[in-house]
Parts: sequence; structure tokens; C-alpha cells
Amino acid sequence: MNEPLYFEVKPPAVEKLAFEARLSDNADTWPREVYDELLKQNPFLGVYDISPIMTEVNGDRGTGIGYFQVTNKSATAALGPGGNAMRAIQGVKTIKVPIVIKDSKLCPLDIMMVDQPGAEGKAYPLNERRVREAMHRPQLFDAVKKTPGDVSIVDQMYPPTARQRGLQAGQVVDAPQTKISSLQPQFLLEAIAPTILQGDLEKFASELENDDQLTAALTHNEATLPALQFLGGVETVTAEDVEKLASAHRVPNVIQVSRDGERYLLKMAKSDEFDPDVIEADRPTMAEMAGEDMVEAADANGAKTVTTDPVVRDKLEDDEVSVVERFGQYKVKTSDGKELLGWVFPVVLDFDGTALTMTLFTNGSNSAVQSQIAGSLVGKGANIIRGKPEGYGFFYRVTASGSVIAFIPTEITGKMADEGGEGYMAKTMMDEPVTIRFAPGLREIARTGEGEVTLPTDVRWAPLADAVPLLEDPSTFAKVAALKDINNTVRIISDRTTWSFQGGAGLNKVAHRWREGLTGENAMFMACCLGMDEVTAARALVKAANDGSHEVRGCRPIGLRQEKLASAREHARELWDALPPRHILLKEAAGLQDLSTVDHILSIGFLNPENVRHFIKHLPKLDDSSSRLAELLGAVRMGLADPPEDSVKSAMERLEEVIEGLQKLVHRSTMEKSSSDRRKAAIRRLLRSG
Repeated sequence: MNEPLYFEVKPPAVEKLAFEARLSDNADTWPREVYDELLKQNPFLGVYDISPIMTEVNGDRGTGIGYFQVTNKSATAALGPGGNAMRAIQGVKTIKVPIVIKDSKLCPLDIMMVDQPGAEGKAYPLNERRVREAMHRPQLFDAVKKTPGDVSIVDQMYPPTARQRGLQAGQVVDAPQTKISSLQPQFLLEAIAPTILQGDLEKFASELENDDQLTAALTHNEATLPALQFLGGVETVTAEDVEKLASAHRVPNVIQVSRDGERYLLKMAKSDEFDPDVIEADRPTMAEMAGEDMVEAADANGAKTVTTDPVVRDKLEDDEVSVVERFGQYKVKTSDGKELLGWVFPVVLDFDGTALTMTLFTNGSNSAVQSQIAGSLVGKGANIIRGKPEGYGFFYRVTASGSVIAFIPTEITGKMADEGGEGYMAKTMMDEPVTIRFAPGLREIARTGEGEVTLPTDVRWAPLADAVPLLEDPSTFAKVAALKDINNTVRIISDRTTWSFQGGAGLNKVAHRWREGLTGENAMFMACCLGMDEVTAARALVKAANDGSHEVRGCRPIGLRQEKLASAREHARELWDALPPRHILLKEAAGLQDLSTVDHILSIGFLNPENVRHFIKHLPKLDDSSSRLAELLGAVRMGLADPPEDSVKSAMERLEEVIEGLQKLVHRSTMEKSSSDRRKAAIRRLLRSG
């Protein structure tokens, strides 16, 4: 027997998930039988008006084609007979559920076609959520007139940016090329690559190793091969790696530079994760790490300590408080009365040089972008927190006069490199895309092309952390009460040469070397960790030295890094429980030919708490892939040879599970934020009324 010269690689069989309903031999009864089967498979459709329409029937061959027309019952009754024209005018929605009969067997009724303007004939999986969304009629509410005091449910549930942009702000565009590029992330797999856990990738690889036919099908498929090659080069992380990364990215709220001869020490700590880092360096290195101003202060006084968010009150209302009009380090207040210390940038430029009516605040832990900010000047130094351009933040430049100019807040979306050199792809807070490059010797910002700017090399980057609302009116400083535990009292004991700290929430957990028999500089560092600013801490230490002891009320509770890590682990476990189910869908992906759909199908096997935000950003694209799979499933049932029906159905249903789970997470997060915002608003109203 002659062997074939070529062989065809077919995707491996997927466990059969679909079920077919056997119909009677009498084709005249099929409409009633398929109707009963529709309600049996999808009982939630019982509240709608359903009309089975058979377009082609051949009882002898046992074949038939048609669809169910599904409409709201109330809308059908209101419009009456012959109301199709009115139906369109009134915005009454209908969906169609395809009917395919082969060998007197009814194919599963699990897809639907949307019959709406702009989306006629678009397919989706048939489930209760999809039907409810398709049947929604916003026209029913057009006649309800809003009074000025009305607030819609959407307004309550979503912040302004979400209402304006929706989830579309995070979507990506399918790339026409088959290569996954590291310069312009187009795929979900690439976005989540830094968070892929080692155990998940091992399960992925195990399925390939145990199934040669599956491996052959994936490597011979032009749509799946790039994804496999990309995953083969991914450096995975373990849970321990994630914890180390989180610890490395914690932002200290107390920094101290001290000098001992030619040696400089940098101490950094975060009060709620107390485990100070101590770094020894020479003067040039320390100036690069902490800033020239900090090093000069250490040269002059032996040590310089800075805290970003003091909580111990020191009569801020008696200081000179005004609307900030020049750059500097300021004490400011949040709308709920918390005092913060940080840098305020009253001059903000767009990338075309236009002055914007906004003011920026940042201290590394908190930030604000407002029309104006009220505060009390405490310093003019330009030793601002620096960082590498990534995430959300802003570029700034120190002028020759010592002032600082900031540029519009920007989100860095990726790096790029071409014949013009290296740069960054970004999007301003106004949603305008921009390419940013740097040029040596350039003195001013320059527009070098459409949507492209070039900055001088002395321009720096500062991240914008958690946003907080700050007071804008100086007159409100003395009226807003500080909402904190003023009973958290710390006692400072001194013999004029050393200082010790007693009492205070969490202080007893701190190692003795950080709270007993401290030198002056270490006592200053600990006092700032307890929530005092440098001036308040100096007064308290002098008072303790003169009187033997001194009590400071309203200090910040101290937390340990181990406690924060344990809490983060518990939160991660809760988030794991709330995540949608994960599926490794290699067999399902093997028969698909669309790059974007393959990317999404393979990505859901690596979903975890560290990358769930990427999946949420990609929800619109995941939804498109679900629609494409529904269309493909319909085509397969109508006669398309490949891919196998069960493979497509499995991929569609698993992806739909993930989409629904992600939407529940978004809804829960939005509701929690809405509840928190309402509580804060109630507190502000109470304070104003008081």
C-alpha cells in the first residue's frame, strides 16, 4: 500500500460538550418540539415572546434551518399586530436564536444573533446576561424628566472618568502582524507575561509534553505558533518573587541622610511596614540617591530627616496658609482633615508649552491634580522624588532659578525605538497620544512631529500615586477636624544624651535598637516614623531632654512588614476565591485561526490576582473574541469543515465564564468605591455643618 506523501495535522479531539436533541420523524411537529427544547435548555427565555420560524425544512433528509425571534412580551402586546414599523421607532429589541437540524437532531441552542442598528447579525453566546443586555431599552426612560437634584444609578456607581471613557480606555488593537512585539504590546499574553506564575506555566508545558498530537497541531497552526514561541521565552515568577517585588516597590514615608566622617548613611522606612533599610554610600552616590539638598543639609547639621505625611498636629492653622502660587514643599490637608507634606507644582504646561489651569501635588505616597491647592510653605528644596518613566506620573524640570515646572500628567504605555532613537509612547490625562523623546543640548521643549515631542535631557520623571482630594480654600484649614485617634500617645524619655520611646500603638513590636537608647539622629528618625514632622520632632526631643520625659499625642500606629505581608496574603486568598475559573485551553486553541482570539483563549489559563487588572482592561476585546467564537460556531454547524464544533463551543463557553466573572469583579469594586465615596461625602457634610 502506498503511503501518502503529505499528511494533515488535525487538532486533537476535545471532550464532547454539546448535546443534540432527537426530534420526531414528523417534520410538521418540529416547530413545537424545538420551542420546547429552547425553554428546556434556556429556561430564562420563558419571560419573553418567542416565535419559531422555519425557513427550510426537509423531513425526508431530516434537515431544517430557521430561527427563534425573541422579543419582550410587554413590547409585543403594546405594539399589537402589524407593529413592526412602530417596533423599530420605539427601539424594541429582538434577538434571533439559530435553529439547525441535521439527521433529525436539533443542534444545541447556545448562540444568538443581535438584531440592532449597527450590530445586525452579530453573534454572541446565548445566556441570561447576554439576553438581558441585548433586550435593554433605554428609550423607556427617555420620558422621565430629571430634576437638578436627581442622580442616576450610573452616576452613583461610576466615577466621572469611567462614565466618560468606559472600559474602552484600556482596550488594545489587534495587530496585523503575526510577531508578538516587545515594543508595542498588542496582546494580552504579553501584558500579563511579567506576572505568569511558574506553576501555571509548568501545567501548560505538561499538557504539551504528554500529547504529541496536540503539540504538532499547535506548532503547525500559524495563529498559535507565535504564542507558543512567546511563552517559551517567558521568565516566570513564584509567589515569593511577587512578595519580594511588592516589598521592593514600597514607598517610604520617612527618609534620613546622616554623615559620619566620609561615610553617609541613608535610612528609609514606611510606618505601617516598619523594617528600616539602611544604605551606606559615598557622597556622589548619596547625592544621586537622595538629592543634593539632603546631602548638603547632612554636611551642615550631621543629619537631615524628611517625612512625607506627618499626622501629629503642630498648630498648622496658625501658620501662613495660602493658595500655592510658587513651587516648594508644603503642608497641605486632605478634605477629611489629614495633614500631608509634599511638593506642590503650581506651574503645569501642556507639551505644546501652553500653561494649564491645574496644580500638582505629590509626596510619593499620595498625589492630587486640582485647579488650586492651599498649603503652608515649609521648604524650597528641589530634592523631589524621582523615578523611571513608567505607569502614571509627570515630567518636570528644575529651572536655573531653582523653581520647577511640571508637564501635564501622563501615562507611559510603552517604550519604543526607531531610526529617530529611543523614546516612550504615552497618553496624556486628556487622552491624547504622544511620543516622547529626549535630545542632549536641547534647552526648551520642541514639537518634532505630529503627536511627538522632544524634551531636554535634564527633564525628570515623578510618579503620581494614590489620588486624594486636597483643600483648595485656606479659610477651611482651621475648620476641618483631623479624623484620627488623638489618644495614641507616645512617651519620650531622655537622659540628655540618648532617647527612648514608650507606649503608642504597635511600638512594643519594634526591635529595641529602634526605640531604646537612641542617638539624636536615630531618635529624630523614629519620631518622624511616629508621625511627627522634623520641626515637631525636634521640639519634642528637646523637651524630653530638658524635662526627662515628654508625651506626644496623636502619633501614628506602627505596623510591621510581616503583618502587612500577612494581610496582603489574606487579601490575595480572598481575591483568588473571587476570580473567575481558569482554564488551560490548548486543545481548543489548536483549531482556531484568529490571532486575537487565540491570544485571549490561552491567556485565561494564567489569570491571577497580580494581572486581573490587565484582563479587566481587555474586557472589550475579550467580548469581541466571544462574539467571533459564537459566529464561528454557527458557521461550523452550517457546514464549515474546521475547526471541530466541540472545540469552538468549549472555547466560547470557557471564555464567557471568565468575562462574566471579571464583570462581577468590576461591579463589586465599583459598588465598594461608591459606598466609600458616600461615607466620605457624609463626613464632609457633617464637618461643614459643624
